[in-house]
Amino acid sequence: MKYRLIFLAVASASLALSGAAAYAALPAASAAVSAPASHSAAAEFSWYKAAFPWDHSDLKPDPAMTYGVLPNGVRYVILPHQTPKGRVSLYLDVQAGSYFETPEQLGYAHYIEHMAFNGTKHFAPGSLIPFFQKNGMSFGGDTNASTDPVETIYTLDLSSGSSDQLQKGLSILRDYADGQLFIPNEVKEEMGIILSEKRARDSESQQAEDAFRNWFYRGSKFTDATIGKTETIKAANSDNLRPFYDTWYRSDRMVVIAVGDVNPEKTKAEIEAAFGSMKKATASDPGAVIPSLGNPTAAGVRAWVSTRKESTTRIMVYVMHPRRHEAPSRAASEQDVADGIASSIFERRLQQREEKSPGIWRGAGFSSDIRSSLTPEAVMVAVTSNDGWKKALTGLEEESASAIRYGFTKEELDLALKRYEEKLRAAVQNYNGYQSSDIAGAIAWTINSDQVVTSPEQDLEFFNSIKKDMTLERVNAAFRDAFKPENRTIQLSGGAKATTAEVVKVWQEAASRPAKPLAEQSTVKFPYLTLPAMPTGTSAAAWQPILSGKAFQTRVAAKDLNLQIEEATLPNGIRLYLQPLTMEKGTVQASLIFGSGTQTYEDIDAWKPKLAQSVLQQHGVGKLTQTQTADTLGTKGIAVAESYSPDHFSISGTAQKGDVKTLLEALWTQYQQPTVDAADLTRVKESLAQNRHLLYETTAGAASWKPLAWFTGDLERVRPLSPTNLDRYTLPAVREVIAASRTVSPIAIVISGDFDKKAAVDAVAQLFNAEKTGTESGVKRESPLSFPSGRENRVVIADTAPKAFLNEAWRLPNTDGADRKTVMTYRMAASVLSDKLREVIREKLGAAYSPWSFYYQSPRNDGFGFIWASVQTSPDQLALVRKTLGQVMGDLASKGITEDELEKLKKPMITALQTQRKLNVRWEALLRLEVTEKQPWIKWNEEDIPALQAVTADDVTSALRLAFKSQPAIHIITTEDKAE
Repeated sequence: MKYRLIFLAVASASLALSGAAAYAALPAASAAVSAPASHSAAAEFSWYKAAFPWDHSDLKPDPAMTYGVLPNGVRYVILPHQTPKGRVSLYLDVQAGSYFETPEQLGYAHYIEHMAFNGTKHFAPGSLIPFFQKNGMSFGGDTNASTDPVETIYTLDLSSGSSDQLQKGLSILRDYADGQLFIPNEVKEEMGIILSEKRARDSESQQAEDAFRNWFYRGSKFTDATIGKTETIKAANSDNLRPFYDTWYRSDRMVVIAVGDVNPEKTKAEIEAAFGSMKKATASDPGAVIPSLGNPTAAGVRAWVSTRKESTTRIMVYVMHPRRHEAPSRAASEQDVADGIASSIFERRLQQREEKSPGIWRGAGFSSDIRSSLTPEAVMVAVTSNDGWKKALTGLEEESASAIRYGFTKEELDLALKRYEEKLRAAVQNYNGYQSSDIAGAIAWTINSDQVVTSPEQDLEFFNSIKKDMTLERVNAAFRDAFKPENRTIQLSGGAKATTAEVVKVWQEAASRPAKPLAEQSTVKFPYLTLPAMPTGTSAAAWQPILSGKAFQTRVAAKDLNLQIEEATLPNGIRLYLQPLTMEKGTVQASLIFGSGTQTYEDIDAWKPKLAQSVLQQHGVGKLTQTQTADTLGTKGIAVAESYSPDHFSISGTAQKGDVKTLLEALWTQYQQPTVDAADLTRVKESLAQNRHLLYETTAGAASWKPLAWFTGDLERVRPLSPTNLDRYTLPAVREVIAASRTVSPIAIVISGDFDKKAAVDAVAQLFNAEKTGTESGVKRESPLSFPSGRENRVVIADTAPKAFLNEAWRLPNTDGADRKTVMTYRMAASVLSDKLREVIREKLGAAYSPWSFYYQSPRNDGFGFIWASVQTSPDQLALVRKTLGQVMGDLASKGITEDELEKLKKPMITALQTQRKLNVRWEALLRLEVTEKQPWIKWNEEDIPALQAVTADDVTSALRLAFKSQPAIHIITTEDKAE
């Protein structure tokens, strides 16, 4: 079902060519209950052929798609979509990944993905990325690639859907498909980048996961990591990479996907022109037999324990199922729904257990993917304290045993069905707001999983047709099926000290006790508070201009987008802002803005509002728990959170188009009755203690916050909430902050998106007519930001994964936010440096996977700003990288840049700004900033593109020279303390 696939496909991580990524979750194929099929070598991925899943299914594909198969077997899918308007996402889906490798080829599928950018038939080495940039696409953002076990996907987000752009984009994808050159020197140079990527992925937790995977899936291909092994990567050369490419990059394993502002017939013709001449794959082609992946097995209760220096312990309980595959069908999809309903009910029970038993775990979950053709498993997971693992493991056994023995209740089923249906309805309403790139990725994921690509409307219609069949008996059976095999593998990973025998004993002792039925549940309703009445008497007369709309003033935010903002001052002084947005339909956002923000706290007390925000977020809306909030507001797709910022406090939320009144009721309820209790505080303190090791004792964790804190004065307000001195974190301290936040009544209400104006204004009048607002009385006490010019801070951390993080920053003069040309000039200067770091440190030295640079600026702190460069490398290359970074910056300052160099980087930035203007979330954020910071952010936003277009090479060169003249601040985090 597409609504599910979109979110799963986008969220699943894979080994990407650029940017942060991790190992991909394996795609799963849903199937009806059946006897396990044999998985001989010939049977693996039997659906990977020149056909679509719907060709062998009784399910119909999305009627909005245009699809077909070229005579040579290349498939194509074309889907018109308007978000972002004017752009097109092109994907080349190669149905071959790391599971297709021989033992000698481990990592080669991923290596070949990298080589696509290093010399092809029509693009010489070093020419492709500049070509992207000149055509308005950024490397890593608009152009990327990823490899996972079963697929390799190349992506292009074209800056426009013009025929010229389509032809260029498709010619690049065609070169990826059969035009890679594997030039020996280029293969050798790329090796350093891949090894840097492998190092970047390495961590204590990843090492533990690798060890567990090798044990759990021993004897199968599922032990192999997509990134490969160091020894096979180092052995790669032009001769041994090409056999994998020639074998698997075949026409019958190619799917070209185009989603966006396209004309289907013209796009089809362009695809035929680009790919029609590709050689047709035949059954006689040598070597194209997928190796058997193997059939892992498990029996009885067993345990795997990985103990390391960590502040938390993760428990995972696996139930392994036999591998099987079944073609997509209505029956399979119906079973998939039953599995999903059962999983959601059980996850809700785990959340309830956490609320009733504080400290048992810090988050728990369940997934059932027992019909997968790859690694079919049901998995329970919980994160807990190191000394709480026995209690948590016992709790998981008790909850699963109770659900298996007694089943779920009718009330639980009704609620789960309601939430499931709401997700489908939300997908229908929100579909136009999905990004074309996300949809293209979901299509590829769906096809590769041998599933039918359907529209949200089809999904909802299907669900409504089977909802009556989702009985308690069926859903209970689905849950029991998940636990039917008589094997349990318990993975204990983290700081807990235990033996495998102890872990097995705890589970077996819990299993020996009789299961208990679910305790009787109380039901809650929302709203639970008595709502205010509409204004009456003289008050009604004062509100009449608001209710009639006559009091609103309208200003144009973006003429070309027909975007306007309506503003009015309510009779009680509250400012109301209405921002109808038409680019993405179906959702509405609302914010209640109040108070003077965290700036009223001295830096020494900055922890107080941080703590209060964290504790508030453990509770639900008002007095409701998180589970109760999900049961009431969540079933309507409404999400609400209270947050604290320097200039203000706010309660914000999102809802579907027709639920603006309920959304505002939720904001009002949270404002009137913010609730925290001892259990909420306990969860926060436990979470802080559990995260201590990650944030302070691993290089990657420390690098996530220490450099920025150092560059801005090492202030408490810039640091994460500290896990030390937990005794000062008390409930009275939290409640004092919450009470103080409400001493200055609401000052503004902002409503943006797709909503009915009358319903919104009526709800505001009813809920907030009794509120009184005043001037902001808070005094700014926060310390100013300061830059450590000419200073160096070195942090040595004994991490098991050798890494070094070099961060260097150059101070620039404070910049008035209204001076958009200077702001854009400084951004371009940082972009120029970033591109040079890619060319020199990544491409030439191979010393880092993804070096970057950007311009940090804080308008609310008098335009305080600096150019910040960051490189993650190995400790033994730190000295070289540091020297090279200085040389690169020095060369830019002394030699400057040319207009051609500037233009190739300016175009992707302009494309990005143009795309942002077409997104609701951008305008909603700008209006909030404008209201809270009292700066003309919307005006600035409209000035950014013209200002950027006016920036010259001389402007950027001057900015680089200005920065280079300053004394840089250097921050280093490394696992080795040695001189450079």
